[in-house]
Amino acid sequence: MLFKAGFFLHVVALRILIAWVYANTGSLFLAIMMHGSSSGFYGVFTVNLVDPELRVIFYLVYGAVLWVPALLVILKYGRTLKS
Repeated sequence: MLFKAGFFLHVVALRILIAWVYANTGSLFLAIMMHGSSSGFYGVFTVNLVDPELRVIFYLVYGAVLWVPALLVILKYGRTLKS
């Protein structure tokens, strides 16, 4: 259950940030690169460096870290995410 919560935390925060990047640049390429870099980071990092027992902690921490900029974006730009 905690694994799903951590995964949900990071997925939602990342989607907010990707939507913000796209809304303010209009660049689908940048949004794709942001998604790809995140997927590549946790795909390589969790498979190779994090023990399966610690992945729950990794996803919870990664989700919490992503929520810091996501909350700043929400508070500054609101629902439209546009500057």
